[in-house]
Amino acid sequence: MADYQDGSRIRAVSSPRPYLHPVRTLAGTVVTDHQPLDHVWHLGVGVALQDVDGVNFWGG
Repeated sequence: MADYQDGSRIRAVSSPRPYLHPVRTLAGTVVTDHQPLDHVWHLGVGVALQDVDGVNFWGG
């Protein structure tokens, strides 16, 4: 089970994108993290492209 986030509340420098958080087991245990202090660009479960045809997308 997961909640869909559209990324609209994420700052541009953190590469806003859609993601799933929180993701829970069937028993209700949350198994994802959202913007931990040491890696604020980590957003639950999502997909991000770092480089597309030589263009760096990291950091917004």
